[in-house]
Amino acid sequence: MQNEKLDIKPWYKQFWPWFIIMLPASAVVASVATLFIAINNPDYMVIEETDMQQISPELRPAKKLGLNAETTNSEKPE
Repeated sequence: MQNEKLDIKPWYKQFWPWFIIMLPASAVVASVATLFIAINNPDYMVIEETDMQQISPELRPAKKLGLNAETTNSEKPE
């Protein structure tokens, strides 16, 4: 029988420890990216039509852009 040389390397030169470390590390990077996107793109306030009359036109971003929207009731009549 031949003497086999064992390939024993330190842990930091092995593949699997780095693979296992990269899984949670990639989740942290994705979380930070999601947080960055959420901070830079805030949600707009939902306003009822009755409350819209009280808001000045300068604060209506859709009006500045010349956009208009109408709401409809999609429920089936009984």
